[in-house]
Amino acid sequence: MTTTQVNQLALESKDICRNNPQRGIELANQIIAAVQKDDLQSELAKGFACKGACLVWLGDYEQALKNLFEALPILQENNDSVFEAHVLYHIFCSYYFIADYDNALKYAYEMLERAKKDNNINAQANALNGIGSIHYTSGDNKKAIAALTEGLNLAEKQEDKHLLARILDGLGTAYFNINDLERSLDYKQRSLETAKSIGLRNVESYAIDGLAKVYLNIKDYVNAEKLFSECLAIREELNFKSGIAETNYHLGDLYLKMDLLELALAHFTVSLDVATETNTKEFIYKSHEGLSQIYERKGNNQKFIEHFKKYFTYKEDYFSEKNKQKLKGVELQFSISQMEKEKELLNEKNKQLELLSNDLVKLSDLGKTITSLLSIETINRTVYDIINNMMDAPGFGIGIVNEDQTKLFFPGYIENGVVLSSSGYDLADNNRLASVCFNKELDIVINDYEAEAGLYIEKRLKPIVGQSVQSLIYLPLKISGKKNGVITVQSFNKNAFNEYQVNLVKNLAVYCAIAIENARLYEKMEETVRARTQEVIMQKEEIERSYENMRVLSVIGQQITSSVNFDSIFKKLHENVSQLMNADCFGVRIYHPDLNEIEYRYEIEKGEFYPPISVSMDNDDNYSVWCVKNKKEIFINDNLTEYHKYTKKIVVPSGDMPDSLLFCPMTIGERIIGVITVQSFKKNAYVPLHIDILKTLGTYTAIALENANLVENLEVKVIERTKEVVKQKEIIEESNKHITDSIKYAKRIQDAFIPGEESIKEHLKNAFVIYKPKDIVSGDFYWIEKKGNKILFAVVDCTGHGVPGAFMSLIGFNGLNQLVNEYNYTNPAVILTQLNKIITNTLKQHVEDSKIRDGMDIAICCIDLESNTLEFSGALSPLFIVRNEEIIKIKGDKHPIGNFMDADEYVFTNNVIDLFPEDRLYLFSDGFVDQFGGPNGKKLKYNYFRKLLLDNYKKPMEQQKEHINSFFEDWKGNFEQIDDVCMIGVAI
Repeated sequence: MTTTQVNQLALESKDICRNNPQRGIELANQIIAAVQKDDLQSELAKGFACKGACLVWLGDYEQALKNLFEALPILQENNDSVFEAHVLYHIFCSYYFIADYDNALKYAYEMLERAKKDNNINAQANALNGIGSIHYTSGDNKKAIAALTEGLNLAEKQEDKHLLARILDGLGTAYFNINDLERSLDYKQRSLETAKSIGLRNVESYAIDGLAKVYLNIKDYVNAEKLFSECLAIREELNFKSGIAETNYHLGDLYLKMDLLELALAHFTVSLDVATETNTKEFIYKSHEGLSQIYERKGNNQKFIEHFKKYFTYKEDYFSEKNKQKLKGVELQFSISQMEKEKELLNEKNKQLELLSNDLVKLSDLGKTITSLLSIETINRTVYDIINNMMDAPGFGIGIVNEDQTKLFFPGYIENGVVLSSSGYDLADNNRLASVCFNKELDIVINDYEAEAGLYIEKRLKPIVGQSVQSLIYLPLKISGKKNGVITVQSFNKNAFNEYQVNLVKNLAVYCAIAIENARLYEKMEETVRARTQEVIMQKEEIERSYENMRVLSVIGQQITSSVNFDSIFKKLHENVSQLMNADCFGVRIYHPDLNEIEYRYEIEKGEFYPPISVSMDNDDNYSVWCVKNKKEIFINDNLTEYHKYTKKIVVPSGDMPDSLLFCPMTIGERIIGVITVQSFKKNAYVPLHIDILKTLGTYTAIALENANLVENLEVKVIERTKEVVKQKEIIEESNKHITDSIKYAKRIQDAFIPGEESIKEHLKNAFVIYKPKDIVSGDFYWIEKKGNKILFAVVDCTGHGVPGAFMSLIGFNGLNQLVNEYNYTNPAVILTQLNKIITNTLKQHVEDSKIRDGMDIAICCIDLESNTLEFSGALSPLFIVRNEEIIKIKGDKHPIGNFMDADEYVFTNNVIDLFPEDRLYLFSDGFVDQFGGPNGKKLKYNYFRKLLLDNYKKPMEQQKEHINSFFEDWKGNFEQIDDVCMIGVAI
């Protein structure tokens, strides 16, 4: 096969890897088969690159990474930028899909660096999309938005709509995560339109799915259902199996929230079937969770327990598999990385590597010398002499950590050939570079101390010994992953160390770490060897015991929880428990709170079963009674000397007196089922491990007893629960009636103090009011008062709506009346300043840790009828003046009334405006511009609102009111009104 043919097949496979990965693998295999026998490395690398990329989209991430890492170094060596970018992108995807976000981010940034180097705008945008995807998936949505926005700016300059659609979808997801639903809807809609324009059905389905989730979040179930159904149709058309499982799961979840249980059941069942067929474990466990919730609501406890168990089993399996995939990816990357490092050393590509290779030969011989030294002081002096022959390093020291890991001890820092006195650093001191280096295992390289030290420490302290330096290196000393100190090289000159010299010190640090460890081992060799040998033996025995205990417990748990007849398995349970600990006596005792007693139903002693007996819960000298009342375990290894910890005397209801006893309460949630106990006629029969084993057995036994009880009493419980539900329904209906009646009465009170529109027209002849509460009572209100030749009027938006808002409106209305009618204030800014103090003091918001942060936004005007001037002041609310086809916006202060500290100090701004004939004034709350509606379900926003005012301001005020009110209702359509709406219009 010629090079041209290979390139054609490779490009074709590259283009279809996402949409037709199976065909892409066939083409890649043709390349590999044709060129492998001729050992054509560059062509072979393209074959592996294409095959690895296709395997990513088939979900075989382990094999994908194997092929991609095989191709990457060859492509980089041949400077094949196109396929190198292709490989880096799919390595990023593989790590992303197995949730290894650290490695995913690493390769996304490598993509970006390569793309910048090649000035490839499209590849840069693709890399930024990957970086953004990682950030929003791992919860850092601000970084995600920054990266995706940069990528979007680049992608819009290109003609790659495929990439543009994916970036827009990612931005929609990031804004959804921070609950900015308006922007999320906008970007998801743009992604959908872009994907549709090029027939990119898969990305189209993701965009629709994202839109549906937004509507689900705002509880617009109608639109959510419509979009999820549309998404499902596309994924069924594409035969996108895992996507079909996902969307059916979302529909099931939606119908569950809508309490449409049969529809939810149908979709969860389909999701489970498809996920099982494709082994998509995420939606297997999620579907089981949904089904368990349905059957719980239906009262089908058997089905509920069945799916609930499977939910936990498959969830654990899913995350376990994810971790295994991540580990395999890391191991493969490490293996490939090691091979490449060896290859780089062999190739000796540049002069610096050649120099380093030569020095490494020297260092190898020097390393033998260093590691043979058995004195810390000798190691210190020898390494100092070696480094001073290689670089500018008048200062040198080795710090050794003490045994309790609290201090670094420098046995003798050397400066200009002189060994200074011994010194030490407290490892808790985060302003010492030596401590930071050791604690964080951080390589510190500084070439300008004043400029760069702040990257590692907050305060620059004087050195304990020696003089201040300009350049320095701190490296941790480690051997087999264990830290044993630090090494430092220092110079009085700036920019004294380059990368090559840092690498030399790193290599010497390895030998120093070994030498220090050897020296320490030499000091107490026999003691260390003996202690480590004993430690290994103990660990081995402990692991073997734990493994056997876990195996037996697992078998017991399966036997117990899979049976609904506890009587039939009790003997087998006792036999199994006897394998784990001494169980001369074994009992499972049932707590009956209604009878105030504990039933000794299952008891066996020395192989004989005892007949059931009951013990009153008033018997405080009974261990089982103590265990239930205190909800704690009992651990006794000598009954005669330890009983007083729990009871006043020893009482044995049946059988002989044991010497060692363990009791554990059996619970399900917070509910106590009973007590499980093992007892021995030997002293000191038990260790703490046994109580942990008994706790686990108690959990299994509680579940088994509960299952058996559920089966016995299922019909009775169904009848009882039905009666309970009917009773609760009646109570709720009666409560709702009382609540509604109370709120309606509150509306009468609110209507009484809010002026009618006739009051507005009495003072302002040519004006209108639009007042639309979201609920029965409102958090918005309007206010008007006349003082002499001045007319004051305001629109107020209190925190919240409904009853909370109504309470705030009452406080605000009374405050305004008091300030104007009692204190005779007419200056709007003075009124707001004083009102702010009233609200803050009323709600006690002046206390710094007060949890009350309620308040109000307000726009208030004062018209002087003699001078024809207007004074205005606003708290987070503006005034709009329409004059000569333009809107003049007078902004309010960026502070609310109440809801912030230092209210006594803040003074609001007073704006004075000359009025002209034909001026139109508008005050309004934000409920109008924040309303969702229109053809795309978006917020109205200020642009529409401005246009609405400009289109209508010349009409008579009554007609303006009709047109504005009609526009709002048309815009809102079938959407729920999200906030109270209040607006005053005044014609001059």
